[in-house]
Amino acid sequence: MSEDPVERVLVVLADSGLARLPEVVAGLEAAGLRVDEVLDSVGVISGAVAVDAVSALAEVDGVEAIEPITTFQLPEPGSDVQ
Repeated sequence: MSEDPVERVLVVLADSGLARLPEVVAGLEAAGLRVDEVLDSVGVISGAVAVDAVSALAEVDGVEAIEPITTFQLPEPGSDVQ
């Protein structure tokens, strides 16, 4: 059995969400977010969610935006440039 594809995301909270942080975190978890870190001083939560559940996170009251976490991998030093 294969697992659903997962996307790593940053959840940006609205001012109203920051005032209700524990409630918003619980709502995000109920919507499918596996919370990795809560940066309460800046109103950002990082975590992972099934790709098909990303839109449900935006519906949680107090959420301003959902941004994908993008990573880059540089080639090893001395490797051929493509």
